[in-house]
Amino acid sequence: MTKPDSDKNEYLGIDMGSSSVKIIRISNDRVLQLEREKYKEISPVGWWNALLIALRKMGSLENIEAIALSSQVGTYIIDTADGRQEVLLWSDAAGTEELETVRRKYSKEQFIDNIRMDHPDLVSYPIPRLLYIRKKYPKAVAVCQLKDYICEKLTGERVTDEWSWRGLSDTETDSYNDFFVKEINPPLLPPMRPIQDKNGVPTICGIIKPEVALETGLPIGTKLFCGMNDFFCGLLGMGIFHGGDCFDITGTSEHFGCISDTPVSDSKLIAGPYLNGYVHYGVTASSGTSIDFGRRVFEQTEFDDCCQLSDSTPIFLPYIGGERAPIFDPDAMGVFFGIKPGTTKADMSRSVYEGVAFSIYHIFKTMEMTSEPKYIVTGGGASVNRGLNQLKADLFGCRLRSLKEKETSALGAAMIAWCGCNGSKVDGAIERFCVTEDEYIPTMDKNYRSKLLYRFSIYKKLYPVLRPVFHEKENI
Repeated sequence: MTKPDSDKNEYLGIDMGSSSVKIIRISNDRVLQLEREKYKEISPVGWWNALLIALRKMGSLENIEAIALSSQVGTYIIDTADGRQEVLLWSDAAGTEELETVRRKYSKEQFIDNIRMDHPDLVSYPIPRLLYIRKKYPKAVAVCQLKDYICEKLTGERVTDEWSWRGLSDTETDSYNDFFVKEINPPLLPPMRPIQDKNGVPTICGIIKPEVALETGLPIGTKLFCGMNDFFCGLLGMGIFHGGDCFDITGTSEHFGCISDTPVSDSKLIAGPYLNGYVHYGVTASSGTSIDFGRRVFEQTEFDDCCQLSDSTPIFLPYIGGERAPIFDPDAMGVFFGIKPGTTKADMSRSVYEGVAFSIYHIFKTMEMTSEPKYIVTGGGASVNRGLNQLKADLFGCRLRSLKEKETSALGAAMIAWCGCNGSKVDGAIERFCVTEDEYIPTMDKNYRSKLLYRFSIYKKLYPVLRPVFHEKENI
């Protein structure tokens, strides 16, 4: 099959998520198609088969010029000497002891000097996980992440990027950090290539294998761009790139943060390099899970149905799966505080949504920014909830934008493929593809925001009081 004319060229962004693969097709001026396929099996074979099915769902691929990849990180595929492949999922607790050792052994200055960021308290980051793999799998000969594996299946070469191995890579040299690699002595890691050249244009990491082209209908010679982890691809797909840009990525967990032009040296959250700047953010544990809980128990399908704040609305701590930022306590639990005789299901449902909004506002206040954000861009599944979006705009006191395309990680990957083929910088496709669908303006009722902020002040006081009880929960 020959390559198409340039004016008909199309580009694919493939996002290998936790439970499904998403593929977005874009042309030179718009998003054309989105397909999803759930994994029937959480394994290398299951991931690859789901990708093949999703590609076939796309229909004719004869105009595809290039593909770029995105995937969840923290999941590791371990090749053993006897030919097996073992998998450690991102959600696995493996590496807890190793993380504690790492935090004790190395100073903050060593992390910043070597990996350009302080090491977060996450076991899924490469250093603790590779130490665990070295101990648990003595016959391991190689280790890669999900995106690296898919790259190998598509091109025959196992290649990775510095952003997917954040926490072990030195982003100034686009390579693994020599100091920590020597300290860990891991199994063979995939070769690392920069996603962009010195001019900021994405670089090719391979060509689709002829047999894959034949199996999928992709044109022979289709280019593959390495892409990035799903978080960074998601930011790019939201148009988040320049200093001052603020984001709220909803989902099972929720990422809230901002881009800065200079590094944040002292943070209780996660701060590190991001493309041409720095990203500072925190991640909650159970935002989406809390919303699902509220819908199921209180029978409210949309926030609009229960948006009124009343004197009987309790305050909810959305810690039903423990909490990450900013309290970092896996033993924390969900709590309703302030139930009154007149409290209704609508009040309870309202408090759940409000608690989710409070959880990201808590992250924002922990960031200690010198000023309120000018605007926030929101993405992910819950960004379709108009009432919740309005609540966040009112709480933060700034405009909030929701995007037309919700699958921003797949879109960000597709944008990388487009930029690489068109000689454009990584951010060169933002105005073209990151389209705002709705904008939410804070209410002019200052008394309402004052009530929200007062309720948030109570919300903040509850965890420190309840923490000793949370840690005795096995006695409940």
